[in-house]
Amino acid sequence: MGTPRVLAQLQAYIERRKFAPDAWYDRGLEPSDNELCERLENALNQCAQHLMHAVETGSPRAAMKRILKHALYDLRATELDTEEREMICDEFHRLASIVSVDISGVLNQWMYGPVLGTLLKITKLFRRRPKVLESFSQECSKCHAMMTTQVLGKDPGSVQPAWTIIRCKACNEYDLLRSIEHATACHSEDYFVEERLDRGVHNEEQARTRLEQIRFFRAKR
Repeated sequence: MGTPRVLAQLQAYIERRKFAPDAWYDRGLEPSDNELCERLENALNQCAQHLMHAVETGSPRAAMKRILKHALYDLRATELDTEEREMICDEFHRLASIVSVDISGVLNQWMYGPVLGTLLKITKLFRRRPKVLESFSQECSKCHAMMTTQVLGKDPGSVQPAWTIIRCKACNEYDLLRSIEHATACHSEDYFVEERLDRGVHNEEQARTRLEQIRFFRAKR
C-alpha cells in the first residue's frame, strides 16, 4: 500500500461532497433532508480521518476493517430508507477500496440484516463471475486513485468510441479514458461514464477540449 498515494486519496475523499444534491440526482433520486445529509457527510469524513491515522501509523488491514465497521454501524440502518442505505454502502465501499480492505460481508449484513446478509454471502460464493478478458488501469489526474477497467467482451468487427470521458468515484474529477479496441462490454467500480465521443467526429485534441469544457461548466453546478 503506497502510503502517500493512499493519504492523498483519503484527503480527496474528505473534500468531495458525497451527499450534495448532484450526488442524489446522478442516481435518479431526490436529495434527503439537509440535516441527514450533513450527518452522513460528517460520519464518512470522520471515518476517513480515522483511516488516515491508521495508514500513517502502519495499522494492519484488520484494524482498518474495524474502523469501517464501527463507523457503518454507528448509522442505524432502520432509521434510513433503502436508497439512503444503498448510497451509504457505496460510499463505505469506496473508502474500503482506497485502503484495500474487503467489507462486502459487513455491508450486506448492515444493509439486509444478519440472516439475509449471510445468505447473500453464500450465494455470491456459488455465483459464476463473468470472465475478464483483459484489464488496465489509469491514474486519476486529481487524487491519483487507480481506476481499473475490466474488458468482459470483444468483437473484432465492433467499432468503439475513440474517447470516453469518465468521472472518478473517489474525488469526482473528470478524465479521458483511453480507447479499448473492439471491446463490446466493459466494467469498472472506480469511475462513472459521463460522455462518449465518436472517433469519426472527434480527434484527440477535440476530445481534450470537450473534457476541459465539462470540467469547467460542471464544476460550477
